Amino acid sequence: ELYDGGFGGGAIWSPDSKEFLFSHRGRTWRYLLETKQYEPLFDGAIAASNFEYSKDGKYLVFLFNSNVWRMDRKNGGLKQLTYVSRGGTAVGGFAVSPDCKWVAVNWSNFGTQGSHVMMDFTQDRSSVRNISRMWNGDIRSLDEQYGIIPINGGLIKYATGIPRAHWGLGSRGAGWQWAPDSSGYLIGWKSEDHKEWTLSYISVNDAKQMPIYQEKAPKNYINNWRPFEWSEDSNSIFLGT
Repeated sequence: ELYDGGFGGGAIWSPDSKEFLFSHRGRTWRYLLETKQYEPLFDGAIAASNFEYSKDGKYLVFLFNSNVWRMDRKNGGLKQLTYVSRGGTAVGGFAVSPDCKWVAVNWSNFGTQGSHVMMDFTQDRSSVRNISRMWNGDIRSLDEQYGIIPINGGLIKYATGIPRAHWGLGSRGAGWQWAPDSSGYLIGWKSEDHKEWTLSYISVNDAKQMPIYQEKAPKNYINNWRPFEWSEDSNSIFLGT
């Protein structure tokens, strides 16, 4: 009672406005407005993150153990949606489609990054540490793919045509965005030399990548300011350059 750090920030409202989530003391909590009570989602502190409500309010989707999971808000039932098990790989991001039938996912492979030896002078006695590190120009250690799964889970249908060594520009709105009609989603990415930016459309039908817009730097490098947004009728795309 003498000191409480309060909410950890980043409160997320449910679509029906009956509850919201917040982080507090190492856990994720749910506050119910009707009863004015709050409770932890899990009985213990677990490394679950990136919580997102489906727009129909039926599910709460989140990342746990390098995969996407789904919680049924009505009965609390849990279901694992992706099954990435290879060491050094993980689903690092996702976004639920507006019609709540699909989930866009971002898969990353960290196993190709090199192990380097560095001296550590931060302690009283210096020591040698092995660290995983990507040095300048070592883009080939990046390995990322984008895909789609049904809301009920299954094998990831990966998008074609995007080089696996590239620079993704954020996620969940900053770097990708579902069309309002849920026909597909946009992903913005840069080439490995930072000199070309592509806005790609990925369809839910076949996951094929179609470049919508491309821009090359005249002589230097392209920065990360490349916002884009769908029109509400899904017929147009607005972008900044």
